[in-house]
Amino acid sequence: MKTMSALKATAAIGVAIVLALLTVQGTLALWTATATTTSQTVQSADFKVTAAVGENVQRLPAGGTITVAGPTGLTPGTSQSTPIVVTNAADASGPFTISATAGTTTATGALAPYLSTSIGLGQDGRCTNIRQDTRVVLAKGASATFCLTTTLAENTPATFGGAGASIAFTLATQQQ
Repeated sequence: MKTMSALKATAAIGVAIVLALLTVQGTLALWTATATTTSQTVQSADFKVTAAVGENVQRLPAGGTITVAGPTGLTPGTSQSTPIVVTNAADASGPFTISATAGTTTATGALAPYLSTSIGLGQDGRCTNIRQDTRVVLAKGASATFCLTTTLAENTPATFGGAGASIAFTLATQQQ
């Protein structure tokens, strides 16, 4: 009989242990606590580069091609430079430097066969003392002035008076 009592006592202790484990849901903790936190907004950085031609500021699109209205008032044999201000407008934290390299230009429109273009670097938004350089390194928030110089050929027929053209300008940017 003693064996039966010991066996019942052992079974009762086993059931108590199982019930205790089920009560604390397997954590083996005697107490549990929860805390609620407010969610935080996470926003990715914007690594944008802008190009401004006069008052027209545009984000440099993928592929880096912007279209610039051709200069007005050109007469055969004259040139005009259009400043294109490129800005590293990234809002990423920490330093973020890019290089910007001017590429090809393509003229379209009635005057296109009579136009020639070149690209150099001006300064402070103006195209004076143009350096024949097509690459610049820009720190975050810095700007550089590319100058697109357009020349109308001397042999342009008078019948093209008042005709226009647009110039596509390719600008490649790369993180340094």
